[in-house]
Amino acid sequence: RVALKVILPDLGTSEEAMDRFRQEGQLASSISHPNCVFVLEADQQGEYPYIAMELVKGTDLDEHVRENGPLEILDALRKTIDLIEGLEEAHRLGVIHRDVKPSNCFLTEDGRVKIGDFGLSRTLAEDAQLTMTGSFIGTPLFASPEQIRAEELDDRTDVYSVASTLY
Repeated sequence: RVALKVILPDLGTSEEAMDRFRQEGQLASSISHPNCVFVLEADQQGEYPYIAMELVKGTDLDEHVRENGPLEILDALRKTIDLIEGLEEAHRLGVIHRDVKPSNCFLTEDGRVKIGDFGLSRTLAEDAQLTMTGSFIGTPLFASPEQIRAEELDDRTDVYSVASTLY
């Protein structure tokens, strides 16, 4: 069993959205770490691009907190360390996530966290940002001030978002 992420062309998706989707598959498939959702394949079948990834059996942090209330301090710290370790590997490979938030932190059956949804990620090595200059993309409640101001970003933007997620 896998999780499939697809963009259906009949939804009137822009070429920019299709490019961002392809980039997500390429970048996420380059990361192999126990605290990152594994991408098994990123390809296209006819006119349908898809990303096949590990199916994480569980929920995400957002849903978990909504259903169960705030995490105990030690549990929150353990989960945050899982998140940091996954992002550390992405950063080591030159990838910044740009959309770290509770709904992108997937809980495994044993309560560990895997970071997923690299849909807004980009590389630091090349300016592969697929947004227009001066535009904001992300989730405002968890985004760093420089991200909201559409300024140049580095891995510190993810560090800010991790702290917002912990809060």
